Amino acid sequence: MKHPFNKSLLVFLIFTFINSNTNAQVVLDKSIAPAIGTRTLFINIDSAFYKPGPSGANCTWNFSDIIRRDSTYLYYVDAKQTPYHAYFNFANIAMTTDHKNFDYFKFDNDGYYNFGSMGYEPEDGTRTYSHLWYEEQMLRFPMHLGDSFYTQNKRISEYIGTFTNHQSIQTKVIADAYGTLILGSDTFRNTLRIHERSVFHDSFSNGERSILSKQILNKYQWYCNGIQAPLLSLDQTMRVYKGDSSIRCSNSIAGIEKNVVFENPFAFRLVYNKNNDTYEIHFQSDRDQKVNVQINCSSCLDASKQKKKQKISNPNAYVFEVKKGANVLSLKASEVKVNSMPAETIELLIEGDSFQELLYLLVP
Repeated sequence: MKHPFNKSLLVFLIFTFINSNTNAQVVLDKSIAPAIGTRTLFINIDSAFYKPGPSGANCTWNFSDIIRRDSTYLYYVDAKQTPYHAYFNFANIAMTTDHKNFDYFKFDNDGYYNFGSMGYEPEDGTRTYSHLWYEEQMLRFPMHLGDSFYTQNKRISEYIGTFTNHQSIQTKVIADAYGTLILGSDTFRNTLRIHERSVFHDSFSNGERSILSKQILNKYQWYCNGIQAPLLSLDQTMRVYKGDSSIRCSNSIAGIEKNVVFENPFAFRLVYNKNNDTYEIHFQSDRDQKVNVQINCSSCLDASKQKKKQKISNPNAYVFEVKKGANVLSLKASEVKVNSMPAETIELLIEGDSFQELLYLLVP
C-alpha cells in the first residue's frame, strides 16, 4: 500500500537542513599557518576606520566602503635562516618586510605563538629588540565561536637611544563571531572573528628616570581556513600617560594572490648558522670575482683570520674568491662580534667588481 507523501514533513526537513547549515560552526584550524617561502600583500586602510560590527553567529560584515592606502609585502621565511634565530630558539617561522627586521613566531598543532622582534633600520638608525619572557599564545587550534583563553606575560624592549621598556601584559583572546566578510569585490564565507584585548603596563627607564604609562589594545581579526593571513585587522590602541590619553588605529586587509610563492627579493641575506657558530652572507654573483667583506663597528677588534682568506689592509676585512651564481661567504661569529658592546650595530660592507652592499647585525 502506498503511503501519502507528507508535505508538512518535507517542509520541516528542508527547514531543518537549511537552518543547520546556516548555523554550522566555523572551526579555525592550522591551515592558516603561513608556508615558508611565501608572502602576503597587506594593504593599509584608513586609520580612522574602526568599526568592528556585530558579534555572534551568522554575522555579515560589509566593508565595501574601506578606503585603501599604501601596501607592503610580508615575507614568511625559515626562522633558522635569519641573523637572530639564536635569540628565538623555538621559533619556526619569521616574518619580514625588508630582511632587516624580523618578527618571530611558532605554528604547531596546538596554536600560534609569538616570541618577539629584532632588527635594525639603517635609514633612521632605529634598533628594535623585543623579547617575551614566555611564548605568547596568539591563537588556539582548533578554535570556534566562544572559545577563549587568558595569558599573562612580560616583555623587555630596547629602542633607539638609552631607554629600555619593561612591560607587563594581560591578554584575553576570544572567538566572538563567525559569518560572511565582504571586502569590496571579494566575499569570504565561513570566517571566524578573533577579538584580542590586551592591557600593557609600561615602565620606560634610562637608568636615571622612569616613565610609567598604560596601553589598552582592542584588536579584531577575521580568519578563514586555508588563507595564511588575517583577511582584515582592525587595531585600536589607547595610551594613558599622566591622566592624558591618545588613540591610535592601525588597520589592514590582506590582498589575496593566486601565486603567493616568491622569488627571493633580497639580493643579499645574512644568516646565522648555529651548527658551526658562523654568520653566512648569501648572494648571487653575476661573474667570477673577488669579494671584500669589511666589518665595521665601534668595538670590533682584529679577529684571527680563517684559512683560505687573504689578509688585506683593514684588520677586520676579508677577501673571498666567488663563482658566478649562488655563493655563501662564511665568517666565524668571533670574527663578526669580537668584544661587541650591548645595543651596538655591526656593519658589514660587501664589495665586488660589480656591486657594493651593506648588511647590518644588531647586538641586543
